[in-house]
Amino acid sequence: MKYNTTKLLQAMYDDEFYQNYQVDNIKNNLLDLINFIERQNSLEDIKHKLDDVIIHINQIGKEQKLDDKARDCIISDILSILKFYGIKISLKEISSAKEW
Repeated sequence: MKYNTTKLLQAMYDDEFYQNYQVDNIKNNLLDLINFIERQNSLEDIKHKLDDVIIHINQIGKEQKLDDKARDCIISDILSILKFYGIKISLKEISSAKEW
């Protein structure tokens, strides 16, 4: 079963404050994470990939500050992806690499 990506970052797309190209860049990182997970990598590899995704989102966030709404939306979608695939990674582990 494949994760439904149509609603990824929908709250950010719906808010005119966020520029679509910025949201698209973040979404592409989440899509990359989903594709990585679907290739059935190990939990350790998924954790490393998640760190890479967060680092890329940090770089995007430096272009335009990510506010609480954006952070909540991104974390919510990451948690939803992980839950969908039955991956047990804590919010603390996800938060370790983020700068937002």
